[in-house]
This record gives sequence, structure tokens and C-alpha cells, in this order.
Amino acid sequence: MSEPTELRDPPEASRRRAARPKGRVTMTDIARTAGCSQATVSFVLNNSPGIRLSQQTRDRVIEAARSLGYSPPVFSALRPPVTPFEGLDGVIGFAVDQLATSPEAVVAIEGARQASWNAGNVLLVAQTMGDAVMEPRAISALTRRGISALIYMTIFTREIAAPEFLYSLDIPVILLNCYTADYAFPAVVPSEIAGGQSATRHLIGHGHRRIATITGEPWMQAAQDRLKGYRRALATADIPFDPELVVEGDWSASAGYAAT
Repeated sequence: MSEPTELRDPPEASRRRAARPKGRVTMTDIARTAGCSQATVSFVLNNSPGIRLSQQTRDRVIEAARSLGYSPPVFSALRPPVTPFEGLDGVIGFAVDQLATSPEAVVAIEGARQASWNAGNVLLVAQTMGDAVMEPRAISALTRRGISALIYMTIFTREIAAPEFLYSLDIPVILLNCYTADYAFPAVVPSEIAGGQSATRHLIGHGHRRIATITGEPWMQAAQDRLKGYRRALATADIPFDPELVVEGDWSASAGYAAT
């Protein structure tokens, strides 16, 4: 009888397992491995609609998630309290696609909460993940609880095709960090072009001529618009644009440090 053969993993499998973080793998771990932002990882893994990502980026995120042994949690809309808000005036709903992947959503919610409370209103929040099935259910749950208005937010600035159910709501709807081509709803968006232009003008005003910029991920409209503002300020000051002074980042502190 032959001796039992010892089974060994191939070297590549051993390296992947050794690189896995301890405990449950998170989107932050995947972002670090894939070299992109946590928001990008979330959009890829949740197959978010309307996101224009290159296939190379998608493949890189999926491979990083697979190599780390990522097990996605079960996402669902945040359930509103069971007790109906009968008799309450000024209950405002706040729906956001990504809440747990970025601090921007938390900051926006806190701003809305302060403004709501100052006016004696209540704020109810739901995370929707942009899911075609769960998003309308989450907002329907909010409306059944008697909200008198809705704030609809996306985690990064972009033009959206507003879901049909928004048009049918009989309450005021305002878009935050997004807008529609038909301008059917009031929208609050950051002036990214003006921001890039103002920052560059500030440095030009202090006598600087060789000015570098670190962008975000180039597929994001915010990164594109800030770069436009940067280039406009240079052109206005007759400073030639030097592509070597533009370094791509991914919004993270570590990427900013490396680019600097």
C-alpha cells in the first residue's frame, strides 16, 4: 500500500491566502488590494446601474474580491420605525444610494438633520444601494410613514436617469449631488469646475507658475470637472498645461500622499 500523498496548495493560492486580512473581508480591504476607492468597489460589487466604469477596473475589483475571499453581506433598505408618525407635520425623508462606504453621505445627512431640527422637522433616512427593486420599496415605506418631502442623494456627483417612481410622488422632491437632463427636480450640486478654478487661481495669485494637481478617479464627473477648472485657470493666466503635473489618485489619503 502506497504512502498517502501530502496535498499542497499551488504557490499562488498560498500567497493569496497569506494576503487575506484577518476577520471578515471588507470593501476597504478590496479597495486597498485593487488600488481604487471604496466607492468604486461598492459600485462594482453591487452592479450599480448608470455607473460608467471600464471593464479593466471592474475585472480588477472582482479579482481582488475573489482573491481575498470576500463574502458580500445581505443588503436591504433600512427599515423605518414600526410606529406610524400620525399627527406629525414636517417629516422629511432622506434616501441615499451609498451610506456605509463614504463619509460624505454622513456629513450630508447631518446637515439635513440640523436644518430639519431647526425648523422642528423630523428626518428619516434610508440606504437604497440604487437597487431597482429595494429602492422604490424603501421610499414607499418612507412615504407611508407620512413624509412631507424627500431628499434624494447619490454618493458622487453625476447626471442620473431619475427612477420613474420619483415622478409619481405627490410631495416635493429635491436631488442632492445629482441632477437630471430634463431638470424635472430642483438639484443641489457642488460647483466642481469653479472649485478647481478657484484653487488654481489662488496659487497663481501668490506667484506660482508650476502648479500640480492630484485628481480623483478619472471616470468620476467630479474629477473631470475639477481638472477642467484647473486647466481654465492656467489658460486664463497664460500658463501652459503640462500633463506631467497631473497625477491620478483615488480620493484616499494614501493615494494623495503617494501622488504628492
